[in-house]
Amino acid sequence: MSCNGAKTDIRAGSWPIVLRKSHRILYQDPDDHAWHTCDFDGKSPNLYADGLKDFSSPAISPDESQIVFIRRQIGQWPEVFLFDFGSSTGKMVRTVEEFEGIPIWR
Repeated sequence: MSCNGAKTDIRAGSWPIVLRKSHRILYQDPDDHAWHTCDFDGKSPNLYADGLKDFSSPAISPDESQIVFIRRQIGQWPEVFLFDFGSSTGKMVRTVEEFEGIPIWR
């Protein structure tokens, strides 16, 4: 969105998060449901980690060194996973009963 409020699509996707340190955007691709990054113009898409297709609702730490994702599986409570930023291997840190929301860092 420009300063005058005009909107311009730069790339199809959902859950866009600005990555200040790398000057990129993290987003979930609508076709393959994998996580990708692109530059601020929507160009140069790259697969993030291994795509982390089973994960949603990312929240990045203020220093951008870690990221939290939620994993929801049918018949199970949502699980919160902590990853070092860019890693495809994380650890489950908590099961959250009846969780409906988006994680944030405080």
